[in-house]
Amino acid sequence: MTKNRSAIGSLGWVAVCLGIIGMLGALAILAAPGLSTATPVAFGERLTVDVSAGDHAVYVTPSDEWDSITCTGRVGDDELGLRPSMIQQDLWIPARWDAQGSFDARAAGIVVLTCDGPVESATFTIGPVLSFGHLAAATLIGIASLMVALTGIALAFSAAVTRRRARTINGGEPCS
Repeated sequence: MTKNRSAIGSLGWVAVCLGIIGMLGALAILAAPGLSTATPVAFGERLTVDVSAGDHAVYVTPSDEWDSITCTGRVGDDELGLRPSMIQQDLWIPARWDAQGSFDARAAGIVVLTCDGPVESATFTIGPVLSFGHLAAATLIGIASLMVALTGIALAFSAAVTRRRARTINGGEPCS
């Protein structure tokens, strides 16, 4: 019987560790785009960034004037076509950025971008797209990981209580 309690307690601690790892993974999904942005520049200045092929997003200083902010530029030899996206999300880690739109770089190359608008001391940057799908995945992974961790805590607690009760019944002697 002692081996079963010990195994249940060990299984509980393994589940707690896996739950914590899963929650850290969910946090990484949310934090990675914010940690991968280019160095921000002030409105009116030019931002030059070497980008890979694929989707990229333009983020600006948070304000209520998002519809008055304009961004223009070039991706290689092509004019940058900034498209608004209803599923693109703002960044919150490590700093808050409003999503202004995204663009598709057909090939890797240099992006030259300028943004302007009525926001004082505003800056802008380019980074990976954080979409609603990323938020949904991070939420689901986070909830599942929390459930695994709570189950692990319950198993470890149950094994500890059972072990303590068995010692009390045996008069303080170790269980056999």
